Amino acid sequence: DGLALKQGDIYSFKFANRLPLEYGKTVKYTVDVALGEHKNSVRGTIKNLSFTPTKRVVVEKMTGNTCVNCPKGIIAFDLLHDTYGELFIPVAIHTYTGDPFGSGLSAYSSFLGLVGAPSGVVNRSGVVTYPMDQDENGAWRYSNPNDPLWWDAVAAEFKVLSEADINVKSAVYNTESKTIDIPVMTKFAVDAEGLNLNLFAVILENRLDGAYQVNNLSGYTDPILGEWGQGGEYGKSAVPYTYDHVARGIYGTTWNGTGGLIPSNVVSGEVYENTLSLAIPETIRDIKNCEAVVMLIDANNGKVLNAAVGKLYDAASVDGIEQSNDINIIAVRDNVVVTTEGEAQVEIIGVNGAVINRANGYNNITVNANGYRGIAIVRVVTEGSTKIQKVVLK
Repeated sequence: DGLALKQGDIYSFKFANRLPLEYGKTVKYTVDVALGEHKNSVRGTIKNLSFTPTKRVVVEKMTGNTCVNCPKGIIAFDLLHDTYGELFIPVAIHTYTGDPFGSGLSAYSSFLGLVGAPSGVVNRSGVVTYPMDQDENGAWRYSNPNDPLWWDAVAAEFKVLSEADINVKSAVYNTESKTIDIPVMTKFAVDAEGLNLNLFAVILENRLDGAYQVNNLSGYTDPILGEWGQGGEYGKSAVPYTYDHVARGIYGTTWNGTGGLIPSNVVSGEVYENTLSLAIPETIRDIKNCEAVVMLIDANNGKVLNAAVGKLYDAASVDGIEQSNDINIIAVRDNVVVTTEGEAQVEIIGVNGAVINRANGYNNITVNANGYRGIAIVRVVTEGSTKIQKVVLK
């Protein structure tokens, strides 16, 4: 009472009692305001995350070695990686005319609306953006607030919290069965109902050489162009180049991914596990140089909610796998017995790459080998670590 507010005045206030927030829950609220005979209501929700998921941002770009402007995309990718490290996930779709690494993925770039190079989409926002442009004085730049470039779009995405954590744990390939298996773990920071989520995976290959990159930046001296500008290592009209992040194949019933793998109703803190399996793309030169990118996609609007990337390991070898001393694996007759702390996923894999059996459990887990005899690979994945070990089943 007693307020003498005029049009345009602002009156700040707060309630004596706090909202009853609970970790991992969403609270709906309504604020009713009455000013004389005028009444209004404001409604909203507050999501109280039970933890802070690791946010990663994906840029899928169309590029090609015969594209004279595409060094701008290479420069922008390098800059984003230098800035955000492993939180930035680059995907290069080499579908520009004449590129030897096109991998038959023209439908991929077309689905994203990429018809020219270099162009790209950031977390599948639905807006096609570009790596660099020039200001009114002709100087090259990677940021333009009035017409956002990749740098601007990625920075904006990192300001948005993700409600889900996603991780790729020790993806493996098998050259005998010619398959790739990608274990994916998804955990939500808030309860949710009525979700419609897809998983989409891209196999990337690094260290691809044997092609020349044409370059129209070789006549410019702008420092921002680095080695691609005049006098730089790549500052020529055409130069041999080794390519990374090259898309070679995908997992997904559509370019928007595969649905039905994650429940529509999820519980905060619970881990949802899937293994995405696909044939090794025939275009891959050396699978030892490959990695898997997995995107969690909102199927209602096609937007990437979060993503993860993981190296591919040889299913017949334990070399290079991140090991954990907190996981104990032994073979006892027809079983594999795993001792760990907390929840774990266990897989027994034959030397031919086929999964013999798998199970989830807590602390002490016994998995039957279904009569298998001989050398096998046991893979144990927990929320914080992975262990792969050879065992002999007798």
